[in-house]
Amino acid sequence: MRGSLLTPNEALHQMAEVRRHSQFVVHSAPVFAELSRKGTLHIMHYFKRNWDEKRGDEHDDWGTSTWYFETDLDMWPTRQIEFYANGRVLHYDRQHIEDDFGGLSEAALDAAEFAPFAISQSEFERVWSSGAPFNR
Repeated sequence: MRGSLLTPNEALHQMAEVRRHSQFVVHSAPVFAELSRKGTLHIMHYFKRNWDEKRGDEHDDWGTSTWYFETDLDMWPTRQIEFYANGRVLHYDRQHIEDDFGGLSEAALDAAEFAPFAISQSEFERVWSSGAPFNR
């Protein structure tokens, strides 16, 4: 999995390239940048998507779910939240990649498919910090 740690200048250059080649833009999905303590710029996207299907496993009784994703510039999930109809909440990130209930997505999200489901960073952070997940 390729990370997307960029220097601030690289990130600004890349953002300028995206603007020039609008067909590569994530259909107006907001882009959030964060400067780390080491001076590296992290470019992130945030999404919320409802699934009307059950899990299809021994936890099928959990019901349907709403998933939240934080992705890097290349659309690889870095954090993921799963809310189930029965109230169960699962959290995954790079420190807790998988467990008996599932795991952090093993594939990059499709930018065009997920663009309509973009949310703000503050919405994602509010949900991430809203309570103790069942799997931690």
